[in-house]
Amino acid sequence: MAVSKLLLIVIAVSIVIVIGLVILIIALTSRNGRKNIQGDPGRRSYDPARVVPVIRSSICTGEKVAGFRDLQTGHVEEVMLIKNEKDLQQFRSEYGITGNIEVIY
Repeated sequence: MAVSKLLLIVIAVSIVIVIGLVILIIALTSRNGRKNIQGDPGRRSYDPARVVPVIRSSICTGEKVAGFRDLQTGHVEEVMLIKNEKDLQQFRSEYGITGNIEVIY
């Protein structure tokens, strides 16, 4: 009898832990400040009041990554690797970006 109660407690705690991990994963993978535009699954938007588009460029390797910098924290969330001009144009068209994009090193 005591073993079955202990087993139920272990199962209940395990379920709570799994639910917590799922919530954590969802929170960490959410696109802060960005969302899909309704009706156009290939086009995304971003909140210019919260984030700005940037290109992060490595001074050592020259690797470039497009992303969004949070205006409050300065944290850059990387979105895609930019290997050539075609990739940059894809980033611009996906998010509807016009004008200059700041390059940070």
